[in-house]
Amino acid sequence: MRESYTLGNNVYVSIDPRRRLEALAVRAAVSTGRTYSASRFVRYLIDNYGEAALEKITWESQYEKT
Repeated sequence: MRESYTLGNNVYVSIDPRRRLEALAVRAAVSTGRTYSASRFVRYLIDNYGEAALEKITWESQYEKT
């Protein structure tokens, strides 16, 4: 029987988006008084806006020039 496959836990984010991400996480921490790491901020975005982002990407791809 085949073992289940687990994805790795790392995602590469290039330097400029990473800086923006970390700055947003710091701002979230300061404004809420809670600890917000970059990964916590990303999880929040995925949990709350992931489906909307997918719909927008799908919609936009229908109108891109090929």
